Amino acid sequence: MKNVCIVLRNQKNGILNPDFSAVTDAFLSGGYFLDEVRLLPYDRVGELHEALNGFFGTADFVCVCADAVLVDGIRHNLEQTFSLQFSSENGIARQGKTCLCVLPAGEAGKKSAAEIVVPALDEIFNVRHDRMILRMVGAPHEKVEEALGKAYAVSGDALAYNYNEQYADGRLEVIYDAVTPKMLADRIMRILLSELEEYVYALDDTPLAERVYEALTLRKYKFSTAESFTGGRVSAAMVRVPGVSAVFSEGLNTYSNESKTARLGVKEDTLKRYGAVSAQTAHEMSEGLFAAGNCDVCVATTGIAGPKSDSTKKPVGLCYIAAGINGKIYVNEYVFPGDRECITGTAVNYALFAVYRLLKE
Repeated sequence: MKNVCIVLRNQKNGILNPDFSAVTDAFLSGGYFLDEVRLLPYDRVGELHEALNGFFGTADFVCVCADAVLVDGIRHNLEQTFSLQFSSENGIARQGKTCLCVLPAGEAGKKSAAEIVVPALDEIFNVRHDRMILRMVGAPHEKVEEALGKAYAVSGDALAYNYNEQYADGRLEVIYDAVTPKMLADRIMRILLSELEEYVYALDDTPLAERVYEALTLRKYKFSTAESFTGGRVSAAMVRVPGVSAVFSEGLNTYSNESKTARLGVKEDTLKRYGAVSAQTAHEMSEGLFAAGNCDVCVATTGIAGPKSDSTKKPVGLCYIAAGINGKIYVNEYVFPGDRECITGTAVNYALFAVYRLLKE
């Protein structure tokens, strides 16, 4: 199959350009791999017509992606120009062998692509796609690229790979059609796991917080958190999981030094000698949770989210994550890149992954 995406963009104002990556990711995830992405000016409709004339009859599927406010006008123009009729059910028009759709950029287009257009294409082309998924935290990009290189050397074009990541929480899809031998798919999964297993928390699409909840439930353990620079986001991730009240004891947002001392028993001498952002403070924050007697597993976070450092001149992005189980506490130091949102979001995922790893040992 030949699949194409035409992106209509504003050449004079980059801020207004559509984010088409969400749409293309949705098609890739659905098994429709784009052979070409063509960028065209949104205000020169003749170039769009010329491009479509070239693709009609040669491409199996063409998606035109544009800003949401332009979508209805583009559909109407193409219906008039090419005597097309876009389906009210799936948004697809047919021109010979070519299927054509017009989608808005961003999350709205992604949703339409995944839930409406891809299933319709599967029916039109009589294909079925299967997938395997790995979810992981903290896998270095070069490690992922190396693993994908080894997998591709075995699979060739028989399988496709789609990797995306947010705040160090990575999702790797392996996509293949129904005629691909199951033995090949299983071999690829073994290759990927052998390279990435230390970072993996799920072999399906289960989110990280749910995996932590499942592991806590299995072991009948109670969980508590003490957070400083993550501001309660670890707790928030957990309480979004239905049924978590059975395993989640408490979440303390001990942002100030006074709160760390009063609520967790962090020693004033520790804060003076090592600072709030230190391995020693993170350790004592976890000790305070265990001392309360309400949990079997805990995690504590302290760090510098930015945009500026504190009076200690420690680097922005520095953080300490202390995870403990049955009174044993392990502290890890990290320096995360990015802005304030990225640093705290990454720390949340590393904190939950640290808990998950303790529960799986």
